[in-house]
Amino acid sequence: EGREGRGPARSPEFQASALGYRSCAHKCRAPRVWRPDSMAEAEAAAQLGRQLRQAVTANATASGQTSIKAARELVSLLSREAPTTLRVHALAQILEDEEQRYEDLCGDNSSSHRAGYPVGRILSLVQDEDDLLEKLGHNHLLDRSKGPALHAACLRLMRAILSVTGFQYPLTEDAVVDKLRLWALGPDDEGDEDAAVGTVIAAAHDARAAADAAVAAAHDAEGTPTHPLAVAAAIRAESEALRVKTYATACLAVALEAEDVASAMVRRGVMGAIVRPLREQLCDGKAVEGADVAAELASISGSASGGDRSAADKANEADLAAATAAGEMLDSDEDKATALVAQLCARGPTDGARLAERLTEARLRGVAALGEFIECFGAALAAGATEVGLALIHGPPAGCDGTDWPGGWPQEAAQQRLATAATAPDGSKTYARRVGLPGNPQLPESLAALCSLLAHRKFCVTFVDRGGVKALLALPKGQLTHNGFNRCLFGLSQVSQAMERLLAPPASSAGVWAARCVAAALEALDGGHDHARRHASLFLSLSFPFPAVLDAFDAQGGLRSLLNLLRHAAQLAAGATATQKQTASHACHALRQYVRAHLHRRINLCVSAGFGSGASGGRRASAGDHRTPGPGHRAVDLGQAATDRNLRLATHDPRVAASLLKSPWLVMDAFVAQDGHLVMLALLNVAPGDRHFHDCVPASLSVLRAATLHPGARAATAAAVLSDPSHVPAMQVLMDIAARAAGAQDSEAVIDSLHVVCNLVAPPPNMGAVAAAATAFDRSGQPHPSTPASAKKRRPERSDAERFAAGLEARLRPARAALRESGGIRAILSMLLRGAKHLPAPNADAARALCCRALLSLARDPAIAQTLQTLQVARRLTEIMRDTHRTGGAAAAAAKDAADPTKTAGHAERARPGVRDGKPLESGNPSTHLVEAGAEFHAAAVELIALTAGGAAKGSTAAAASDAATAPLRRLERHAIAAATRVQYPHGELLQLIHEHLTNAGMRDAAAALAAEARLGGLGAYLASTPGGGGARPGELAPTDSPAGILAAEEGEKPARLAARRMSAPRRPGSSAAGLFGGGA
Repeated sequence: EGREGRGPARSPEFQASALGYRSCAHKCRAPRVWRPDSMAEAEAAAQLGRQLRQAVTANATASGQTSIKAARELVSLLSREAPTTLRVHALAQILEDEEQRYEDLCGDNSSSHRAGYPVGRILSLVQDEDDLLEKLGHNHLLDRSKGPALHAACLRLMRAILSVTGFQYPLTEDAVVDKLRLWALGPDDEGDEDAAVGTVIAAAHDARAAADAAVAAAHDAEGTPTHPLAVAAAIRAESEALRVKTYATACLAVALEAEDVASAMVRRGVMGAIVRPLREQLCDGKAVEGADVAAELASISGSASGGDRSAADKANEADLAAATAAGEMLDSDEDKATALVAQLCARGPTDGARLAERLTEARLRGVAALGEFIECFGAALAAGATEVGLALIHGPPAGCDGTDWPGGWPQEAAQQRLATAATAPDGSKTYARRVGLPGNPQLPESLAALCSLLAHRKFCVTFVDRGGVKALLALPKGQLTHNGFNRCLFGLSQVSQAMERLLAPPASSAGVWAARCVAAALEALDGGHDHARRHASLFLSLSFPFPAVLDAFDAQGGLRSLLNLLRHAAQLAAGATATQKQTASHACHALRQYVRAHLHRRINLCVSAGFGSGASGGRRASAGDHRTPGPGHRAVDLGQAATDRNLRLATHDPRVAASLLKSPWLVMDAFVAQDGHLVMLALLNVAPGDRHFHDCVPASLSVLRAATLHPGARAATAAAVLSDPSHVPAMQVLMDIAARAAGAQDSEAVIDSLHVVCNLVAPPPNMGAVAAAATAFDRSGQPHPSTPASAKKRRPERSDAERFAAGLEARLRPARAALRESGGIRAILSMLLRGAKHLPAPNADAARALCCRALLSLARDPAIAQTLQTLQVARRLTEIMRDTHRTGGAAAAAAKDAADPTKTAGHAERARPGVRDGKPLESGNPSTHLVEAGAEFHAAAVELIALTAGGAAKGSTAAAASDAATAPLRRLERHAIAAATRVQYPHGELLQLIHEHLTNAGMRDAAAALAAEARLGGLGAYLASTPGGGGARPGELAPTDSPAGILAAEEGEKPARLAARRMSAPRRPGSSAAGLFGGGA
């Protein structure tokens, strides 16, 4: 079930079966039940490994506790007394050693687990002393009288503290930043020659001036007995100047992580000054700055003073060994700490051999801090940033170590930091020489600088064209490269043009690159590094619009890894860390893009199958083919507007809706088989009240909205119930999210949750057209095989459509029962009558329309319809519609056409909004949304009023309900139009109408006279023979008071009741919907 099973050879059918790794019998239980949750097991194993390594290290040696106590003693001394160079170097050395030990144990230094390690406790000790940071990081750096040696020691300590804590103060002060820039890069040509900054420049030149003076003194002493001492003093002065420059560059890189400092430095041309030395040493073959000073410093280590220092070191080491062997006494840790402090102070700074490497590392961190700024990218390109980036990614060249090295980064570079022949911190061993680039840049800093440059389109495209992706994918994987490697993949996916270049034809090479990138991302998702998982999720989220990446993801079973990550986060819930919750949020967005991509592909297949692609298109759609015609390197539009168009086609286009209901969809089958719907519901259940999981709500709802278009996912979601400890049904989760979102005025979440509910309980809006389209063609796109071509005209198609509609209704009944049992009716009514009014237009009308759709589907049950009638839903809806007419002009104008059944029935092409002449239209116009939302709400409300009206209006037509809900001003406008319209009758019909009017008014003599004079046949004789009128009620035609009754009487038959023609006679009071709901007449 691990990486061995992945490969591009899996067929879609195999995916659907293999991805359904577990039945739906066990849902959302404890983590021990989910066997395939390899990600959770890997994370637990990694955490346990860290704890075990820490425990073993702490038990094997007492270095951790000794270092903490020694650091506490040094902090106390530096706070109480005047700081000395040796004590500051000793504290910096302890921090560097413990940070290196932590990195060896835990890997990438971007992780945030230091609090449980000695380095975290030492950092807490230092940071608790606010005055110490202020004194060493601000006052002493700006005090010119302290001298270069103390400046270098303070800069080294600030680098050791602030480079791992994520804070920049006090290095962000303007005076400190100016001095750091002058120490690191030298004076600027533009503004640094002013008199106002002359003092700062002079202070920054103190170290260099002292080194130059010492070199001149050594040159003057040549040939004298003091010449060796002068040379040694000159070398030490040179090393102090190099130390000041190195650590000032490192502190400047830390300060540049603050956006305001970086913005100011970008305008000063700092980027070019940082990149240019890197290009000279990596590409031009120039000597590494500071390498000669380090060699000269090592050459004088055997001098007399060095010998004395070695003797002192031996004495201190003997004291420390004696204290360790003395046993576990109460004060043994204090003795060890005191001995360690004395040893470090006696030894002095031992970082001379690494100054050149740390200068290169500091410059790479500066590039990583500034590389994303657009304003400095031109200067970076001019300074050679492209060549530097490619040199860093390709690693050491072939034969760089004088052997048969094939080239590239060695495997050790991903596991530990490469080192040259330098003395180890404890002085007892040496690092073996390994291959490396000039200046020995490390792989983590190289990847960070490269990722920063990949934010620019021009660099990213050049990087792809010159083989950078191949070198990136060939990098060794290890604990130091997890985060940087996936950040580079994410940076690459941000530039669509670069992805198109990478995935360009031929298709074979595009598939290979896509498969390798996806495999690397899935490996990160299954790993235990949170930052790597976050950037892998971001890469997938931005890469799913490319069909080649989507196919590679499906071929390798990536859905399993994505859902496992989300399942693990939902199971942890409140116990998850903030980083894990943020990673789950990004993974949820990636899943939304994945579902959107497959929905786009499915809609395109359905549309092409129904609009002229013939049997081949229908065969592809019915077989569930997940591929799509067209280039795989071109990104498709998966934005919100495009997705809304696809979703609207899926529900309002009869042919697309029928295809989704009848054809298999392997992707959604795999989603349901892996309990993806349960994972989404679990995330929605734990999201309220959590500021990190809150971002998962819109993504989860979007996934469920698309998934519930599939019958299998719809049935599984409707029957879903979360397991321990909540036991919450799916309907309750959805309605609770809708209610909370309405209170927070989150229109997107309200509408999406209501859409999911409607997908579960309501058929498509144009059910008759959908049923006809579903029965017109079978899965192959041909006429149904049971209907011969010669008998198609004789066999009515309506019976098949009715059977299809009845089957769909039967499948929806369990969902409606589940909604009713979970209190869904009350929640929907609350949303319709109160919750939706808080949403801005047109979202309020859209939410009300969805509520009406859900209630219409529920009202098919007579008991629910009776309940809605008792609650006077029709009257309240009428009031809402009148308020909408008074306040919403555009929607009211569109409602008239929407409520007229003669203008909306039987028009299949009009049921496809967003499409004109077979081409999609843009739907970003707000007025269009306003009109559509208002029209949909009006149509659904009119239908619901007609269905739930009680009393004499029960069973009224939609036209009568529409007239009842129309505002008085609108009705007056209709009457004015009718009054201004000239109506002409045929002469005979007009006389007959006048006769009926006279008869109904009781003027029977006048009616008989009119019948006789107009020669209306037997009317006059019949009226003369029936003076009583037959007992008709006032205002109502009697059974015999009509031409039909007269004819029947002449033939000797019992006259039939003749229905009065519209507007021919006034109705009884209360016989119209207008009279019931207060409409005037």
